[in-house]
Amino acid sequence: GAEAGAEAGAEAGAEGGAETKSAYKGLNFVFDNRGAVPVTSDVVTWCDGCGARSNRLGKCAGFGCHVILVVCEACGGGNGEARVFCCGSCEAQERSRSETTPGARPKRKPCECDGYESRRRRLLPTPTPGSVG
Repeated sequence: GAEAGAEAGAEAGAEGGAETKSAYKGLNFVFDNRGAVPVTSDVVTWCDGCGARSNRLGKCAGFGCHVILVVCEACGGGNGEARVFCCGSCEAQERSRSETTPGARPKRKPCECDGYESRRRRLLPTPTPGSVG
């Protein structure tokens, strides 16, 4: 479908050394280990931690949470270990988990983002840097 067309265009442009004219901008999310493939060099997303423009993907820092976030280099720690949470309940669960007895494995409870909320938030206007939090 559309994703295959955008990805094929991006690959053709990358091979030729020139950026492809495309109706799509930025990265195209793919469901494999690549995470995303560039369609254009435009950065059209912002870090969920600090609001800085970024196209770097990461996961919520909450144990067992697999919500995919945009996490800039500064918020991601550089070593691939994100320090950004998808929501307040994931952050509270992680804080609580770190305060429990070592070796205890409390079960993860559903968070605010296990539904439509995280997708809805992506539709909000682009924040100004430093306004996220």
